[in-house]
Order: sequence, then structure tokens, then C-alpha cells
Amino acid sequence: DGSQGVVDILAPSFSEPIPSQITCVLPKIDNNIKRHLSKSLNNLSKLLRNSTSKDEEGNWRVKLWVDEDKWLQGKEKAENKARKKKVVKEKGEAVEITSPSLICLVTKIHLEHHNMFKTLQKKFNIPEVDSMSAAGMKDTHAITNQFVSFKIHQKRLLEIRDEANKNAEIRCGFGKGRCWIKPVAWGRKLDIGDLKGNRFSIVLRDVVGSAKAEEINARVGTNGFVNYYGEQRLGLAGEPEDVGYSSWRIGKEMMLGNWKRALHFMCIGRRVINGERVDHGKSPWNMFRSLFHDDESVEVDYAEALRRVKAVPGCNNQPEWMVLNQLESIRRDVKNNPEGKLNFADAFVKGLNYAQFNLLIRGYQSYLWNSAASARMALGRDLLVGDIVLDADGKGQHVSQEDVDAKRYSIFDVVLPIPGTNIIYPENSVRGDYVNNLGSEEGLLWNKGSATSQFQYMKGGYRSVLERVQDLKVSRTGNHLEHLQFDFFLPKGCFATMFLREALG
Repeated sequence: DGSQGVVDILAPSFSEPIPSQITCVLPKIDNNIKRHLSKSLNNLSKLLRNSTSKDEEGNWRVKLWVDEDKWLQGKEKAENKARKKKVVKEKGEAVEITSPSLICLVTKIHLEHHNMFKTLQKKFNIPEVDSMSAAGMKDTHAITNQFVSFKIHQKRLLEIRDEANKNAEIRCGFGKGRCWIKPVAWGRKLDIGDLKGNRFSIVLRDVVGSAKAEEINARVGTNGFVNYYGEQRLGLAGEPEDVGYSSWRIGKEMMLGNWKRALHFMCIGRRVINGERVDHGKSPWNMFRSLFHDDESVEVDYAEALRRVKAVPGCNNQPEWMVLNQLESIRRDVKNNPEGKLNFADAFVKGLNYAQFNLLIRGYQSYLWNSAASARMALGRDLLVGDIVLDADGKGQHVSQEDVDAKRYSIFDVVLPIPGTNIIYPENSVRGDYVNNLGSEEGLLWNKGSATSQFQYMKGGYRSVLERVQDLKVSRTGNHLEHLQFDFFLPKGCFATMFLREALG
């Protein structure tokens, strides 16, 4: 124990000076322990050297030091790597690439997030969709701008860049959806959360009532708004027979291990889109979805379901096709599944990519958070003992009576946990809302009772109960001033629809 501490002392980063040696005096130990100690020290780091000797009193003296030659070689190698720029030879000319990823500005409209990546993958013949990444997801129907990073073979990156520079902008898409791509810089790979927030410009048309721009500015700017997840994440509120099944209901069944039910819910999908019923008629989608029932005990011909979903344009981008296709592959795998059993869990885990699988679980996490936020706001805006706030390292800590008496925090400092690993729960009545939704105190551990170890690593987190809008500007527009235009900035993870709901009362 403590060996890592020795490494931290003796093998720091190459930007630091060479450390001095350390000598330790150990009490009398037998030779077997001494040999084990020497072996352990040799395995600590390639930079470390050690020697042992016995003093007159029979104690072992262990000396540790850094091999200066190897340390200097490593330092030189690290500095050369930092200075070196990747060079690709093309048409006899050397082109410098200062970073492994190409950053592009992507504008899209009527194009869902994952379909955007599929569109770009097809357009540029990119082998793996995971070679592209973005800092977050944008609304499907809005005109949105975001940065996307491409991390593929450097020569291919140069071809994409040159094609864009030649044609100014590349337009690609299918159906109603469209996106335009324009390379802007070299940079590192983007990951989820690599942004401060989003800037919005939204026009609400034919606003009735006496909503005044000045009143909205004053009210929402001061009081903030409840930081709920919006319908884009959770779907319409209502019973399944009325609105269908959105991601959180599917994710809940996955968490409970009800994989067959999860598949049926997914294939039924939403029954209302943009305020209109879509579960009637003889479109390819409806012909496919008509095979499935709210009661998963009703038998379904999954081979026929796969045949029907293949008739849907762009079906291979849809999670329904991915899961059903994997389910059929499992059934036909004579070598590993001679009895032809249907393994619904494997069909989900192997059929969906990482992002799509997580999106369903995130939907359920979001539902749980929204429910807890409603329970917390029902208690008022005063700070309560047992609330959670974040410390300087971003870790959750409970509010004490002393904190309340000293007024150290406000409601704007209070966060609620997104269920998952490495989080704590409130120590007040809001905890009961999580328990009720998850079924038991054991359910708070998140991975208990799930049918696959996939969930035990699902990260939790914290989300502010209230948020404030920034740079808010509200103005009347239109020939008769019947429209309201909102220009504002929201921190990452906030939903503009939730802000607008609060703004309009």
C-alpha cells in the first residue's frame, strides 16, 4: 500500500525537475518479504531504480531514485511529440495538420441528431459513424448550427476540407431533412458537454393575451425557471393509449429487464406528432407498427415485422430496424443458438449503438429527475435541510441546519441527482419521490434488479433545480405586433421550451 504515492513523488510529469532520491528504513523483515518488496518496486515504473542493504541492526535500508538517463530520454520524446505536426503528402506537396480532428460547422433543419451523422457518413463515405462527434444534440425541426468533429484518416480529412473549400458549402440530406457543412478549423475531438450553452432566436406567432416584453424580462430574469427536461427528451405528457410510447417508457422497461415489452413499446412509438394522430392510414410505418400491441403477451411474427420495417425509407437509421435485425440474426445463429430462441436483451445491447442505447436510458433518468423537481418545488423556494449543493470539486453535499441558518446558499444553488452511479440523494422528503418511482430504497442503487451489467456503469450526475436565462431580449414583431421574438442564451442542458413555458405563464 502507498506504492502509488511513491510513483507520484518519483515519476512526475516531464515538465518538472528531476526529483531527489528517497531512502526508507524498514524494520526487521524476512527475506521472502524483502524479495516481494523488491519485485513490487521494480513494477512501479520504468523510470524507478531501487537498491536494498542491511544495516548493523538488521534493518533493511531501501533506496529509491529515478533513472536520470531514462527520464531525460522520456522528456525529450515528450517534447518532440508536442512540437511535431502531422504531415500528409498529397500530390507531391506536404500539408501540415496541427491537430488530428477536422472541425466543421454543420447547419441542419428537419434532421434528427443521429440521422445527421448517418447522412454525413453516407455523403463522405466514412467507415464508422463513431468517427464523428458533437458537443450536444440539437432540436430536430429548428434551424440549428453546431460544431462537429471528424476524426478519420488524415488524407480523407483533407479531401473533405478541399471539397468544401471548392464548393463553399456542401449540401447533403434525404427527404425533408437537410444539412450543410463547412470546415472551419483543426482541433481536438469534441465530446458531449464540450460547450458552455446555446444561443436561441425564437419567434412565437399570433400570441394572444397581454404578454408584455417588459414584464417577461422582469419576471423570468429575476425568478428564473424550473430546469425541467423538455418534450424533446420525454415526449408528450399523457397515457400511452393516447400519445404512445416515448424514450423514457422504453428506457424504464429496459432498466427493469422487460426487454420484450421494451421492443413492443419502441415499435408502437409515438401516436401523436406535432399535435396530430399518426397511428392510422396505410403508410409503411403504420403497416409495420400495426403488428405490435400494448400487451406484449400478444404474439408477433418478428420476421414479418422486420420485412415490413425494411419497406420504410431510411429504415437502417432507425432503432426499430436495428433491434429487429439483430433479433433475427440471433434466431438464425444455428451455431450459438441451435434452438432458435429469441434473446431480446442481446438484440438491444448488440443491435443499438452506444449513443442510441444510452439515449433511451437517459430518457428514463430525465423522467425521474423531472418528477423529483416537481416534488422539490412543491416545498417552496426556501433552502431546506437535506437539500444538495455542489462543493468546489463538483461533488454533492447535503445542506445542514447550520447552512440554512447562515443562509450560505439559495434555491439557485440547489441541485437534484440524475440517478446513476457516484451520486447522493436528498435527505428530506424529496428522497421519497425517487424511492416511489424506483420501487424501493434498493432501487436508488440504480443497477440493482436490472437484467444486464450494462446499467451498473451508467453515470449519474446533478442538475440545477432552477436556472436563469442570460442576455434575454423580448420584443414585439410583425406588421401588427402580434408576434413575440425571444433572443437569449441558456447554459448547456437547458431546454428553451421550458423557459418559454415559464415566460408565458
